[in-house]
Formats: sequence, structure tokens, C-alpha cells
Amino acid sequence: MRTLPVQWNRKHGGDIFRSWITDLPPHTPLPVLVRHATSRWCIETDYREMEQALGLGNYGGRTYRGFHHHVTLASAAHLFCLEQRLSPRDEDKA
Repeated sequence: MRTLPVQWNRKHGGDIFRSWITDLPPHTPLPVLVRHATSRWCIETDYREMEQALGLGNYGGRTYRGFHHHVTLASAAHLFCLEQRLSPRDEDKA
């Protein structure tokens, strides 16, 4: 069975229509469907951050090993930045 979530947005004078097809179980709650459908935006923004701010797009080498090393370091830097952004600030410990 397939489910078809649809979004209409009429803000700012333009009609925005988005639709997704999913094979999640039919009893899946609507907030879960929405979270899965809109997760692409989070992935795209994370990739853009890695490419621009963390140097993922700056690799100029020619070997597979060098590229793998570069991507690994950029991924580790992204994980660090993400953890810093999401962790609660506890100023009492400082």
C-alpha cells in the first residue's frame, strides 16, 4: 500500500505544491510522515554546509585514498559542529 502526502502553500502570492509517495505502514502518524517527507531539506543544508564551510568541495587530489581521507575529515568536522549546535549550553560548569 502506498500513501501520498501532499502540501499546498499559498504564502507570498505563489502556489507551492509538493507531494511525496511513501511505502510506510498505513497506520503511520501524520507527524512521522511529514518528518520523513521534509527530511530532504535537512540533508541538503547539511551537505551545503559541509561543502562551503568545512571544505568538502575543495579537494584537488587525484587518489582515491586521499579523497577518502578528505571526506572523512570533513565528516568529522561536520559531526563536531552539529554536536556543538545541538548540545545544551551549561554555563554553570565553566
